Amino acid sequence: MADALKAKGNAAFSAGNYDEAVKLFSEAIELDPSNHVLFSNRSAAEASLQHYAAALKDAKKCVELKPDWPKGYSRLGAAHYGLQQWEDAIKAYEDGLHIDPNNQQMHSALSDAMSAKNRPPAGGGLFGPDALMRLTMDSRTRHLMADKEFTGMLQGLMANPSMIGVHLNDPRMQLALEVMLGLKVAGKGDFAGAAADAAAAADEEEESPPEQPAAAAAAATSRAEEPQQRSNSSSQAAAAQPAQ
Repeated sequence: MADALKAKGNAAFSAGNYDEAVKLFSEAIELDPSNHVLFSNRSAAEASLQHYAAALKDAKKCVELKPDWPKGYSRLGAAHYGLQQWEDAIKAYEDGLHIDPNNQQMHSALSDAMSAKNRPPAGGGLFGPDALMRLTMDSRTRHLMADKEFTGMLQGLMANPSMIGVHLNDPRMQLALEVMLGLKVAGKGDFAGAAADAAAAADEEEESPPEQPAAAAAAATSRAEEPQQRSNSSSQAAAAQPAQ
């Protein structure tokens, strides 16, 4: 029964239905409270909802149940990262790498956590860290953060948000604006309004925020794993595969 609930939770997670995934994983945990994978999966779903305190609690339980499983430390680091607890995130990733030193995804996440710890506070605005986090966590735009052309476009807008008008005809930017602004954009007139919002946000920027780190992306894109999975060290692409 717990396995059936887990499978349904995995499917909900893969479809971006994170609230439903949390519910299903919770039901599975009630039936099998010693299953570390269930806590890992629920942590990933909570992180995708940006419920980082809950994600952290589940990640800690996962590590407690299975201290030799590197994925648990990846979940732990992602939750700490979401809470901006840089030192704790760094330690979690380092602990995971002691177990799985060839895990490239965790190496990347560790690098991002170190960079976040050392960088000065970033300004806000339309292209601030919170908005970029939404792009990474939202199932509609998550894939765009792996699009080098799109991320290059974002970096240019970080430096000069007033240039957004140049990109308004790009469907990727239209979708990104919907997610970042939290509204449904129906036509060009709405995008003109979004451009005005961006220009206003540009006036509030104190400095250009850094590129969206991969640590949060790792939290969002790492799919739930089956208990029999051998390791998550093969590649970032393997970690992003939905559960079988």
